[in-house]
Formats: sequence, C-alpha cells, structure tokens
Amino acid sequence: YFVDSIGNISSSHVRHEAGSMEVELMPRFPLFGGWSTEFILGYSLPLVSLASHMGGVVLLNFTLSPPLKEVVYDRVETRIVLPEGAHSIQWESKFREDIEMTMDKKMSYLDMSPRPVLVLVHKNVMQDHHSPLLVSYQLPMYSMLREPLMLASAVFAFFMVCMVYVRLDLSISRGPQWQAAQNREAHRDIMQRLGTIFTSRSRALRELESAIKLVSRSGDTEAVAAVKAKVEASLKSYAEEAAALFARLEILPGGSNDLPKLREMESKEHQKKVQLFQYAAANTQCVQKKLKTKEAEMKLKKMEVSLVEAVREVQGIYDSIDFS
Repeated sequence: YFVDSIGNISSSHVRHEAGSMEVELMPRFPLFGGWSTEFILGYSLPLVSLASHMGGVVLLNFTLSPPLKEVVYDRVETRIVLPEGAHSIQWESKFREDIEMTMDKKMSYLDMSPRPVLVLVHKNVMQDHHSPLLVSYQLPMYSMLREPLMLASAVFAFFMVCMVYVRLDLSISRGPQWQAAQNREAHRDIMQRLGTIFTSRSRALRELESAIKLVSRSGDTEAVAAVKAKVEASLKSYAEEAAALFARLEILPGGSNDLPKLREMESKEHQKKVQLFQYAAANTQCVQKKLKTKEAEMKLKKMEVSLVEAVREVQGIYDSIDFS
C-alpha cells in the first residue's frame, strides 16, 4: 500500500518479477528543489519465509536495505516488533558498527504486557548498504497460548455473566410469575418426597413378605414377629410423614389435582398392608400348630393370590402418578 496523510495514493504500479516485486510510485505533486513530501509504503510478507525455529529459538532472516533505489538517506530507522513474551533478543548485521540499537515497547490488541521492539538506526545510508539482518529471540510456549486462553476465558466469563443476569431477580416486589415458580418448586418437592415414602413403604412390606415365606421352611416364628414389629414402626412413621405432605399439598394451588390418585394409592396400600399382616398371622399359626391340611394350604394360597393382586393394583396407580 502507498498512503500519505490524506489517504491512499492511486498513482502506483506493481510489477511481479522472478523472485522480486517492483513498485513504481508517483507522489500527488511534483517535487522541485527543496520540496518534500511524506508517505508510507507498506507490504506484507509470509512469516514462514522469514522465520525459522531452532531448538526453542526463533530466527528471523531478512534483508536490511533502503526501500528506494538511487536515493541517499540521512537516517533510516528500522523497527522490528517481536511477539509478546519474547526475550534473549540478539541481532547481527554486516554493518553492525554503523547501526545504533535501542529497545522500545509497544502495546497491541489483546496484549497483557508490552511487546519488545528492536529499533535500529542507520545514518547516511545508500544502496551499497544492502545486507542481511539476523534477529534471534526465545519465545515460551505459554506466550503463544496466552491470547487464545484469554479469549476463551473472556467468552466463558461473558456467558456466565449472562446466565447470572437472566436468573437474577432485582425487582423489589415479587410478582405472580415468582409466586407461580415457588408453587411449582414446592409441588415438585412434595411429590418427590411422597414418591420416596411410597417406595420405602413398599420395600418394607416386601421385607416382611420375604420373612413370611422363609418361616414356612425354617419354622422360626420369632424372626417373623421381629420383622413385623419393625415394619409396623416404619409404616407408622411413613404414614405420619405422608399425612403432613398431604396437608401441604391440599393448600397448595394446583396441588389438589393429584390428591385423588394419591389417596386412592394410600387406600390400596393400606389394604395391601392388612392383607399381608393377615397372611403373616395365618402362616405363623400354621407353623406353630403344625397344620398341613389341604384346607389350610388352600387358604394360604388364596391369600397369596389376593396379595399379588393388591400389589399389582398399587403398582399400577404408582406408575400413573408423576413423582418427578
């Protein structure tokens, strides 16, 4: 590009040649004796053609020469901006003794610390001072990952702030939407706790049923009595907790819609408990009195069938209720 303080200068021509490029420039106005003009000539080069890596050291190799032919320069300043985090900077040139070197700093986009700038000042320069310039420096791996990680962290922080802002309620008065959300949360909590109670109660009754089936083979009626007492205590605790939840659900807006099925399930659970206790008592009596008549066996079999049917009814009602 060829620009001055006004903007782009269109009176320029570029010719591509083998291994080089020739640029013809024409200023905005003719230059007579003592006249001067200021302009910027810039171009881009691929870094792969200039830089190479050697054991953790980056080596820049390019030509330090005046940009215009047949022109004598009083002062040429070359500024080489190195990556952020570069250190151990060294340089070498054929005319090193005639070049004044200083270090400067420059901040660019997304930089957390200034970039080192190697400033080379060469006086009384002509075309014969065309020479290669070698610049070497070390660049840690974390310096190359710093900007990508910073961008990723900024995007993550932005979305986190958005999430907090969306969920943050800064209103002084709580409106109907907040109250509805609170009611839904309370309803969900009650239903989950009721589901846990019904599951625990079914587990306790299955434990008693297993003990009853075992007593017919072992004859240990005391073990059945101990399990029965334990199950009765658990069922009493579950019933009290369920009653308290039913009361909360009844006064909750929209909660009464679930009460009919819940009460039906509570009734079926009670019937199942009564049948299981009767089955336990009959089985224990048969073991204690050693009754193995056909009539006793038929009675126990009938009670088992009735108990299986009660379990099936309770499970059907449980599956039709959403406890999540």
